[in-house]
Amino acid sequence: MKILRIIYDWPPPYDGLAPAPYALTKSQVALGNEVKVVCGGGSLIFKKRQTADIKNVKITRLPRTLRFIGPFFTTSPLVLLIYWYNKLFWHPDIIHGHGHITLWFNFYKYFLGWLDRTPYILHFHNTAAGREAGVVKSGDKVSIPTRLIEWPLHKLADYLGCLVADKLVFVSEDTAKEAGVYYGPDPAKIFVLENGVDTSLFTAEGVKKEIFKTGKTLLYQGALTKRKRVDVLILALKFLPTDVKLVIVGKKNATLENLVKAEDLEDRVKFVGYVPNEETPTYFRGVALCVSPASYEGFPKVVLESLACGTPVLASGFHVSPAVSGLRLVNFTTAEELSKEISQSLSGLSEVDVDTIKKRFDWSVLAFKLQKIYEDLVG
Repeated sequence: MKILRIIYDWPPPYDGLAPAPYALTKSQVALGNEVKVVCGGGSLIFKKRQTADIKNVKITRLPRTLRFIGPFFTTSPLVLLIYWYNKLFWHPDIIHGHGHITLWFNFYKYFLGWLDRTPYILHFHNTAAGREAGVVKSGDKVSIPTRLIEWPLHKLADYLGCLVADKLVFVSEDTAKEAGVYYGPDPAKIFVLENGVDTSLFTAEGVKKEIFKTGKTLLYQGALTKRKRVDVLILALKFLPTDVKLVIVGKKNATLENLVKAEDLEDRVKFVGYVPNEETPTYFRGVALCVSPASYEGFPKVVLESLACGTPVLASGFHVSPAVSGLRLVNFTTAEELSKEISQSLSGLSEVDVDTIKKRFDWSVLAFKLQKIYEDLVG
């Protein structure tokens, strides 16, 4: 089967959503599919950016987003041109779009879908309306261009996609429910497919990176944005015993580093910066507990990566059903409340059933489930 994947995030770097479509594409090729990828993150000038290649997969990297505006006037219009070219010369069997980069393709399907019947799946890793509501609720500052241009266009992309796509794939029940509240999609289109993990890379056996040689170490791995509430996690250390320490893996953030200094926590918090994807398992294996304290999430990949490495996780901002061994989901508002949840988790660390994680969340398993959806649509 010929699959045309349309997605903004593609490695390198291996952060955010990027590892997910990369691993999924590899698993789909292993099933005998032909895949072409149209992705964003390139340069607005003529400076080529490195791209993570997959054997026999053609990857077209388009110009990056505009700050505070998004991909809607750079990457997204070009997606439509690339699609038409592939439609004419390659004849894809199915289009698999991810997120808001599909805005102009969604317009095309809205007006000419009656003529172009190529099956179309839209994959939701979050909803724009749900994320906006979360940001507004938290009181975070948002730029005027983002509020007046990027957010409305992102929501429009979601809404149109719900109308025109043949199937809607959501990474969690929560994300699907959000779409139901804000966009009202046809329930018959909805399919929940959780995020996956590369269990050949993220394993319980292997090298351990132990930044702190004594005490109990927590790990945060991911983006250092306000929504992730890493500042609250840092402040939670003030309410925990001094032998509880924190390693933060992610691009440097001066605001958080200054917070650590101001709170006199420099001997208990270590920023290690960006870590290549193939090295992150060593950090998961070397800590007692991974903490993902975001106010809003879809189904974060870091959770599955940690569990696949045998390290339990304390997380917030999403739900998953059925329950996952080693994953404890909590609600909190203040640093003191978070500290109590961390203390409770450390006092009775849950054992992770790594075999079950592999059977349920390995990308090869999820790719097989997607294949069934494709076959139903293509006929």
